[in-house]
Amino acid sequence: MKRQSFFLLLVAAGLAGGAAWAQLHPSTLEYPDEVFEPRKAERASLSNGMLVFLVENHEIPIVSVQAFVRAGSVYDLPGKEGLAELAAKSMRAGGTKRWKPEVLDEELEQRAVKLSVDMEEEMLWVGVEALKKDFEWALSVAADVLRNPAFRTGPVKVEKGKMLDWVWRRWDYPRVVASHKFGELVYGKQSPWARYETEESLERISQKDLRDFHRRVFVPENILLGAYGDFKPEAMLQKLEEAFGDWEPREAVLPELPKVEDRLARRVYYIPRTNLKQTSIRIGHLGVNRHDPDIRRIEVMNHIFGTSMSSRLFMKVRSEKGLAYSVGGGVRDGLDRGTFSVGCSTKPETTVEAIEAILVEIERLRVEPPTEEELLRARRSTVNSFVFQFEGASDVLWKSIENHFFGYPEDYWDTYLEKIRAVTAEQVLDMARRHMNPEKTVILVVGDEAKFDKPLSTLGEVTTLSLE
Repeated sequence: MKRQSFFLLLVAAGLAGGAAWAQLHPSTLEYPDEVFEPRKAERASLSNGMLVFLVENHEIPIVSVQAFVRAGSVYDLPGKEGLAELAAKSMRAGGTKRWKPEVLDEELEQRAVKLSVDMEEEMLWVGVEALKKDFEWALSVAADVLRNPAFRTGPVKVEKGKMLDWVWRRWDYPRVVASHKFGELVYGKQSPWARYETEESLERISQKDLRDFHRRVFVPENILLGAYGDFKPEAMLQKLEEAFGDWEPREAVLPELPKVEDRLARRVYYIPRTNLKQTSIRIGHLGVNRHDPDIRRIEVMNHIFGTSMSSRLFMKVRSEKGLAYSVGGGVRDGLDRGTFSVGCSTKPETTVEAIEAILVEIERLRVEPPTEEELLRARRSTVNSFVFQFEGASDVLWKSIENHFFGYPEDYWDTYLEKIRAVTAEQVLDMARRHMNPEKTVILVVGDEAKFDKPLSTLGEVTTLSLE
């Protein structure tokens, strides 16, 4: 009897618990707003004015120092596109006036020190990472690479050869074709944001150009130093002072960047390529400045539109219609103007259908506000992923450097969560209407029109482009 009563009690409790659980579907759960204060790097200056950012972390005995230089591809001199990239590659491969490259590489390998030099559009950076016991040696190497690169003939020739090899092969990749030509259409062929290295521009770059480049941009006022890892800030500051403090301050000489002009009108562009299994598509126009006050509202809009696996683009074009394995896009910011772009690869036989599906989703976002579920998911996902951007010491350092490099206000990241949580459905609709403009949208198609499901002319007037 006692066992039967106990069983009945369990059943009753289970039914009661099940009823309560049934009411708590995950989509209905409400969470308290997460409180998160982004960590910031300590900031200091050397005697010559170089700004330093430090993040102390004693979890593992590793120390890293990074130098960020305002000197990316957009600052390449006209006619010498590829200069910043070749300089970065040659600085890493060519050794210094003190270190021959083969000797330096052997020393780096024996000490397990990672030395890297790389660049992107607006920035070039030199970084070194080493065990704490080898850090002083690694720092001396990094300082030498920054201040005294040799640009030796042999390594420069090898690196230029690698870049030429890519230039000769890059049009074999339809996505690369689409990416480069979309940039030309949106910014203009002569814009620093659209230019790219060619065989001619690389051949024009001499060792003197590389040395001049280094002399123009590698000056203390144009460099931000950062360090993270197992050190005490006071001790690290002293070591950086010893390595860089005697570097004479000079003003960097960078070419002035022309203002981006918005002259786009809707048009279809076609680049013929035969025997392709996939058509590459780019759709869009100019985006926004990185200091645009709409930037957080745009971020939520992007999540709903095309930067997540739950976005409308992904769900409609890929999951529902099965037109592409990958599709995505959104409004991006830039130093002057970023881009609004959608990218997609699809079978030739579904080319126009895929473009039409993308255009429908662009228009839908302009007329139909997001559902409560879409908005809630976008805000939560953006908030939840934000905290991981400050997960490690290197992340904290990068966010602090980024803040200063891009000229953001001091509280830029402090107010991030509050602004994301405040975005409304009406604001998302407003962002789509203001920053996605069908009248200025260019449609670029790289593929074999003979295999397309419909003529491209059904989308509008078509201009055929060549790769020359």
